[in-house]
Amino acid sequence: MNLFRLFYENRSAEIEEDAVPKTGRALLFDIVRRDGWDIFKMAAVCLFTCIPILTIPAALSGFHAGLMRIIQDIPGDPWFDFWHGWKNNWKKAYPLTLFFVITAALLRFAAVYYGAQQGIFAGLSLVCTGLLFVLSMAAVYVFPMLVTVELKYIDILKNAFLLALARPHHAILSVGVGVAFMTIAGFLSPILWPLWAVLTFVIVGIIADWFAWMDLKALVIR
Repeated sequence: MNLFRLFYENRSAEIEEDAVPKTGRALLFDIVRRDGWDIFKMAAVCLFTCIPILTIPAALSGFHAGLMRIIQDIPGDPWFDFWHGWKNNWKKAYPLTLFFVITAALLRFAAVYYGAQQGIFAGLSLVCTGLLFVLSMAAVYVFPMLVTVELKYIDILKNAFLLALARPHHAILSVGVGVAFMTIAGFLSPILWPLWAVLTFVIVGIIADWFAWMDLKALVIR
């Protein structure tokens, strides 16, 4: 087995420039068939570079930059895409990530706090939980938009929430698949968790970024 070919072969170079562009499910299946291994490698690198914690926003920027290029069916190199996405988007990625993390933590705290109360205040727990779910739906669009469209922070946040509300079935599916994979992980042996984490990144990333690109084309990119 040629390890260099296994890890560094650029499979997207197989795309013929004069080939008739595929669309819809045909394109999605072709992406999984042709670029699935490249996406798996990028997901593994992304998770590894997330270990220092502080690098998570930059690592996610690199992963989504490579994945969005693949989903757009544009020839390229996944390693270049990853590090180029890291380098070009990390400054914007940090405040956006902090917004979602802090907001999610506050909503989670409020949901638990009000859930322990009596009477009408207990109902506020459901409100906070609903807002937390909407926040998760909006988060699906943030990194695909960050690496694809040149927008200001406030515009990325605004469009993320608008897209989540305009195409809730896409966002709900993406969040639901992620929750399902994380739930299944609890029943697996810890020795399988690293592999399962990479597989989760691959499956959720493909689904989320595929729908994100469809929605961005339809509602943001004019």
